[in-house]
Amino acid sequence: MPRFNDIRRHDGHQTGDGAPDNGRDEKPRPFPTLSTFLGMAAVLFVLWLLAVGLPHLFPKT
Repeated sequence: MPRFNDIRRHDGHQTGDGAPDNGRDEKPRPFPTLSTFLGMAAVLFVLWLLAVGLPHLFPKT
């Protein structure tokens, strides 16, 4: 896989290459994020609407 080797070769910081990390500790984003919860809530809401049915939400007057 030569393309994978090119990507690894041009990596800015690899372990053991002697390059200083400038004191930066790159922390990964926390998972699950707030957007993950909001997306899951939206999907569950849509599934609930499909299960219950939209006509039941707006009764005839």
